[in-house]
Amino acid sequence: MGNVVLLLKSLGVSDLVNFDFMDRPPADALIRSLEQLYALGALNDRGELTKLGRRSKSKFTSSLSVLPTKLESLFST
Repeated sequence: MGNVVLLLKSLGVSDLVNFDFMDRPPADALIRSLEQLYALGALNDRGELTKLGRRSKSKFTSSLSVLPTKLESLFST
């Protein structure tokens, strides 16, 4: 859930509690993720990404870029 929060924050979504998710996560899971990211220093006291949060998000999205290649290798015969 933390990775989703980082990604949405990086896209400029400020109000995640009222965000129109396709499949809404439980509110307590979302709030826990926000609290954990704050405790780790990825979010500041206003819920905005810190420098650390922006770096963490870029590592997450770069790891997603290899996913299509890995999936393709699983299903190709």
